[in-house]
Amino acid sequence: MSTRLSRCCFVVLLAFASYSHALYETSITQAQQWLSAQQNSDGSWGTTTAEKFILTAEAVDALRASGLRGEAYYQGITWLENHATDNADYQARRVFSLSAHGDDVSAIITALVSAQNSAVSGRDAWGASQEYLQAPLDTAIVLNSLSLLNSAADIQAAIDYLKAVQLSGASNQGWPVALEDQSDAFATAMVVKALVALQSVDASVAAPINNAVSTLAALVNTASPTYLQAHTAHAAYLSGNTGVANPLLSHLSGAQSSDGSWGGRAYDTALVLRALAAADGLDTPANQSDVTIPDANLRAAINSGLGRNRMDTLDRAELLRLTDLNAASLGISDLTGLEWALNLQHLNVSGNQITSLSPINALALQTLDVTGNIIDSDGDGLLDDDEQLYGLDAFSPYSDGDDLTDYQEVCYDGNCNAYDPFPEGGDTDALLADTDGDNVNDDVEIEQGRVPTLNEPVLIVIISTLLN
Repeated sequence: MSTRLSRCCFVVLLAFASYSHALYETSITQAQQWLSAQQNSDGSWGTTTAEKFILTAEAVDALRASGLRGEAYYQGITWLENHATDNADYQARRVFSLSAHGDDVSAIITALVSAQNSAVSGRDAWGASQEYLQAPLDTAIVLNSLSLLNSAADIQAAIDYLKAVQLSGASNQGWPVALEDQSDAFATAMVVKALVALQSVDASVAAPINNAVSTLAALVNTASPTYLQAHTAHAAYLSGNTGVANPLLSHLSGAQSSDGSWGGRAYDTALVLRALAAADGLDTPANQSDVTIPDANLRAAINSGLGRNRMDTLDRAELLRLTDLNAASLGISDLTGLEWALNLQHLNVSGNQITSLSPINALALQTLDVTGNIIDSDGDGLLDDDEQLYGLDAFSPYSDGDDLTDYQEVCYDGNCNAYDPFPEGGDTDALLADTDGDNVNDDVEIEQGRVPTLNEPVLIVIISTLLN
């Protein structure tokens, strides 16, 4: 019976390990939805002017950290771009948020750097503004931003200041907001986060960080205000102390309101969202890096699947949110970039002009539809469509293990447009190394000048019987 080469539809069922959800994925998704819905029509969050400066920066940072740079994120960025003050706290937050978006923040950095003057007593670091002397909290907020960027700031002088003013004593090895003699949990968490990012600059901060996290563990527990739990959990996680971080993270996830918020407060929700994103590995330099997707049609399909604008840039954290993608018949020719969609389970790219599946070979897909493409994954001359039709291995040129490629076996009788394996036809069996069952593999028989579809020993017996 002749089996014609065709482009019939098929779905590949792949036997890989099942997809495992990130620990806080559900909480993160619900928090993203609630936070986005609280945005004001002008792109900000909050009610008063003072609130808007802080809440908008925190909301934007949380959405970016958790991999949701959608409409709310971009509107928030636009608001931050158009609102400025001379407060060091807010200037630093603007630098952090806008630089992550790719904005030119050099003017803001210049203003922050000018507020530091290590030659003047009390100016080694930063205060709330140039009228105030240095303070641990303000210094930590500024360092959180400047540590990520090249600037003329004397980072080491600021680090030395923070080490010098760290408090001492049992359960009091953190930092005050300013000049107090007791550790403040909020200020301590902020300083820890700043110093963690600067360990490559000054390795000696490791001990102050560890002591401060121990102090946080004594000051903050599951009965503490939500924002303090979130700050502490985030700081402890970044420092590597999961023993302090995980109980707080687990409690926070369980305390989430049914609407996705924490107490209906945007500030608390943004802080928890960012802590959970860090714990799930979304907010890392690697996952925050942009992904190159050369095929504009593929980028548009991914963005559409994520509810974003067609040509928005994508980072790895955003691709981690992708679990299903229908990109059929969109003129896609290159799947490069999709390899970072590590949680993708179902992919339909049928009816395109794709020639290689190599970018997605390592994905743990459950279903894959590549019907109607021109893919030859194993380079044996047979398209993947045809190999699937014949039950061959599309990722190995030698499905039966002999040294004849699948293409050579399908084309053995000289007709590559029809596959008629022995004994019904004249092609060698691409799933059987010894087509004629004479205990000699097909490739060896061809090398010896024999016919791999002819069992010579049996034929000799038959002839001998007839002659006798």
